[in-house]
This record gives sequence, C-alpha cells and structure tokens, in this order.
Amino acid sequence: MAGRHGARELERVEPAKLPGEVDEGIWVHSDVGLVLATPGPRSHFFGYYDKTPFDEEERRLLCHSVAFDGRMVASGDRAEIGLWDLDNSSYTALSETAAFNWQQGSLLQWLPGSHGSRVVFNDRLPGHFAGVCIDVEKGTRTLLPATVYALTPDGRWSVSPRFERLYHTPGYHYEGLALDEWRGGLPPGDALLRMDLHTGGVEPIVEVAHLAAHRPTPSMAGACHYVDHVWVAPTGLEMIFLHRWKADDEQPFTRLYRCNLDGTDMRLYPDSGRYSHATWLDPDRFLIWGRPLAAYARLRHSGGAGGWLLRPLLALWRRHSKRSAWRKLAHQVSGDGFLIFGNDPKAAQALAPMVLTQDGHPSACPVSGDWLLLDTYPDQEDYQHLLLYHVPSEQLVELARVYVPPSFQDTGFRCDLHPRWSPSGRLVCIDALCRAQRQMMVLDVSALIDRAGHGTQSRMPAGGRQPAGN
Repeated sequence: MAGRHGARELERVEPAKLPGEVDEGIWVHSDVGLVLATPGPRSHFFGYYDKTPFDEEERRLLCHSVAFDGRMVASGDRAEIGLWDLDNSSYTALSETAAFNWQQGSLLQWLPGSHGSRVVFNDRLPGHFAGVCIDVEKGTRTLLPATVYALTPDGRWSVSPRFERLYHTPGYHYEGLALDEWRGGLPPGDALLRMDLHTGGVEPIVEVAHLAAHRPTPSMAGACHYVDHVWVAPTGLEMIFLHRWKADDEQPFTRLYRCNLDGTDMRLYPDSGRYSHATWLDPDRFLIWGRPLAAYARLRHSGGAGGWLLRPLLALWRRHSKRSAWRKLAHQVSGDGFLIFGNDPKAAQALAPMVLTQDGHPSACPVSGDWLLLDTYPDQEDYQHLLLYHVPSEQLVELARVYVPPSFQDTGFRCDLHPRWSPSGRLVCIDALCRAQRQMMVLDVSALIDRAGHGTQSRMPAGGRQPAGN
C-alpha cells in the first residue's frame, strides 16, 4: 500500500476464531479484534457505507440475507431483512424485500430517534417502489408513501430520488419496474422527494429538469439526467447531492450541489464533472472524492474535440487502473483526490493528497473528527484494503486486506467493503467476500484508537505479508 505505514503485520483470519467460516484470503491487523463474521450457507450484507447497521447500544446489527451470490439481482429475487445479536451471534428474521441492489441494499437503516425499536427500508409494490417501517419489538409493518434514502438525525425527514427513474439509469437501481414514463433523457416529474415521516406528506424539492437547465454544457445535450446520491448534514437542515448525466457509452458527468433541506439556497460546487463518495465532517464541512476544475477536467467536460482526444486515454486508464504506476500518473494528471468543502464552493482544501491517492468510501468517526475510515477497490494483486486515517498525525493504518476473485471485480455484483462506524467509534462493520460469498464482519478497533489517543501510533508496513497460496 502506498502511504505512511509503520511496523505491525497483518494476520490471516482463522475460521476457528469466528462463528462461521472465514476465507483464508482475509487478513486483519494484529491489534484489531474480531467480533463477528456472519456464517453461510446464505450470503449476508448490509449495503452502503454512509449508514450504520449498529443499533444505539451496539448489540444488534442490521443485515440483508440472500440465497444467491455472484450474479446480478433479478426481478424475482428477494432479500430477507434481519438482525444479528452481537452478544450471542444469533439471527432473527424481520421481513423481506424485492427492492434491493448489491451496493446499497434496500437502504436499510435504523430510524433515528426510535431508540432501536424501528427500522426502515424500501420494497417493490405493484406499479411503484415505497418505503417500509418495521417495529422490531411489535413486529408490525407500515408502508410509507415514498422511498427512504437519506434521513435527518431526528428521524422526521427523508430525502430520496425516484427509484422508478433510477431503473433506467446505471449504478444504483432496483429491478422489476420498467415503466415507460420514466425512460428518456428528462422524464417529466423526476425530482428529489422530501417525505415527512411524521405526517406522511411528500413533496418534490429539486426538479432534475431544473438542474439540466442550469448552466448547460455541451456534454449535457441529449444526455440521460438523474440524481442518485444524497447526504444530509448532521444538523438535518442542509444536504449535498449529485446530479449526473450520461450520453451513450461515455462515463457519467457529475455535478455537486448543496442546498437547504427544502431545496432552497442551491449552490453549485466547482463544475469539474467528477465527484463520487462523500461524508460530512461536521455541521459545515464535508469530504468528497472529486476533481479540481483543471484544464483536464474542462477538456473532458466540453465534449466535441476535447472528448474525442480524451476517449482513448480514458480507455487506456480503465484497462490499467489497478497498476499503481498508472494510478499515480492518473492522480497527478487529473488532480483527483479527497477535497474538503465548507459553505464557500470556491474554497476547497485537499486532504492528504500524497497519501490518499485513490477513490474509496470515506466515513468520518461519529465521535471524533480525527479519524476517517476508508476502503479501496481491488489492486493489481486482487486485494481490497480497509484503511484508518488519523488526520492530526497524517498516519494511515491498514486494518484489513480482503482477496477478491477476479470474477467479482468490475461488475454490478462486486462486493465493496463499504466500511461503517458503530455509534461509539469503537467498532467497524464491512461487507467482505468469504470463499466467493459476501458476509458481514465486525472488527474492534478500540485498541488502535486508544493507542493513538496516548500518542503511540501503530502503523502498517508497505505491502505487508501475503497469504500463503494466493
């Protein structure tokens, strides 16, 4: 691994240490405790990195359970919604859903403010998708008038894209509802929806057609426009979201916006065409992987001759992107990196540009802004890396390394680690492939956190040991 690492080694996870079987291609830092690994024969996963599967007491863990793996989700597939008890490794089924994908699941999450008594997720109904609220204690199931996505910390509001539209866009969609009215570049009515979970009221707050008409560029003409990521601020008063558009077989262009939760006070951040994964650092600042508005970005964004010149270079990059030399070169040319933004869209601060050199899924510790969880996509040796970054000391700790079979890589059924914190910032949960089957793992990182708090850093060597036979 590139970056600043110290002298401790990774240890291979032994099946005897965990409830259930764990693949020999998983290595964990010697100071990290292993709390749970979900067992087969079914696959278990949580979904995205920006929500936590832990309840407030860190005793129960939300998950999806499915009877298949290694392929795309089909319209007839269903996922079971369940809970793992971390005290005794027992499992309880709660419900099921037909609206899920491998990356985000069904947007399963605890309802804030319910003190661990209710969970929400999405399901497919005749003619539309909708949210569901389950009372864990009573076992009751309540249908919601719209899908859930990003919730406010008080549990009152949810902001969500229209999943009927996302069926026709790449990346994060649910199967089973190919509705003609949501096809095309800009179907009428496509918007971000805000749902009041107290009253059931639903209203459009950001129209996608308005986004497409704002400061149009040549690349937007005739493209398929959509919104597919939303992150609500810790205050619950603001949000950031991504407006994307895609023409033919090109890579999507992306704009980053910030606005109030009702869609007012809209601000466009540097229009470089490249943003992906974000996390809020505090009530005002957020971190996002993105690209400064440099000459390279302006050339690609302009379309025409610029896009024609860049197309073979982008194809070459995608073919060799796992090679560290190509990754470093692309990083230097494009300027891609983790950027910190506040209220001023023009003021961006790069975070550790010489250490954090590749895109991943960042999560700020809920207790201390000193710590960031990150992951990587598979490298040249087919390993994903789970990373812990200490901001004050600029130290990068490799928590774990997971082997990914090539058949899972660069597919819609890939298994990203998607690391998530527990509420106390002491535990970490990931989705990982164990013998070509995704399972959830819970890791105890408290020893590393405590050591750093006393001024002693425990860091990883570059590369580390490799598992025997891989």
